[in-house]
Amino acid sequence: MNLTEDCLVSIFQNLHNRSDRNAFGLTCRRWLHIQNVSRRSLTFHFSHETRNYQLYERYLPTLLDRFPHLSSVSIAGSTELSDSALARLKNLKSSLQSLSLYCCFNITDDGLTLVAVQCVRLLSITLYRCNITDIGLEIIANYCKLLENLNVSYCMNITDRGTNSLSRGCRSLRFLVISFCRSISNDTIAAISKACPFLEEWNLAVCHEIGVLGWDAIGLNCSSLKVLHVNRCRNLCDRGLQFLRDGCIRLKVLHIHGCNLVSAVGLELFKLRRRDVEMKIEECTTIEFRIDDFLYR
Repeated sequence: MNLTEDCLVSIFQNLHNRSDRNAFGLTCRRWLHIQNVSRRSLTFHFSHETRNYQLYERYLPTLLDRFPHLSSVSIAGSTELSDSALARLKNLKSSLQSLSLYCCFNITDDGLTLVAVQCVRLLSITLYRCNITDIGLEIIANYCKLLENLNVSYCMNITDRGTNSLSRGCRSLRFLVISFCRSISNDTIAAISKACPFLEEWNLAVCHEIGVLGWDAIGLNCSSLKVLHVNRCRNLCDRGLQFLRDGCIRLKVLHIHGCNLVSAVGLELFKLRRRDVEMKIEECTTIEFRIDDFLYR
């Protein structure tokens, strides 16, 4: 019996065991092709072996050619990964929705540009500790209009110029991490809070320049916000906490630790007025959300 390609794809998609899927691809070249075109995610995990990261960069172009319909690509800890290694990602322009580059220190605005200008359907971008500047954020804002999840934590070269561009170009944001971006000011916070009405989780840990005006803007405008991280924001005071308390009507969780200007009285007043909000006072400066959960694998 000569099965059609659609039939083979349907069979493969109903194999949920990894060993069964691998066995499917070993049957013949045609079935291997079905396996390759059906793959939706590619992940390179952290490794303690330096050699593994060298292999990542060597084989990444080959794997990206082999799997032409990937919706999710995740690379973690590949500190030597270069911008040029991302060039093949532009071939995924019709399918790529999630890109995670975690602790890829050598990735710069140039590498990000290679991807963003082509892969305009991206919903999620993680650039944790990448060497990205305001230019990279402006590229994202100009091309990735559908973006829902952005993590630029520890991208130390980011300023108001770049983050302000998100308020103009990425208005569908639901999850935003700009923790440890210490130069972000009230102006940026106000712009994003007004322009991104769907924002559900916002990590502002160690954003020291946010003052009363910034907290006021969040309280007034972030009506969809459910989770807020303000750990070690040294300019959060009782008045700023009051603005959050009296606004943010859908807030469910507030991560607050190491805010030395917030008094015990301020915390107790928040708890009394907002019994619907869980206050987490332990140290937590990062959030791990995966848009992959919404994507077909």
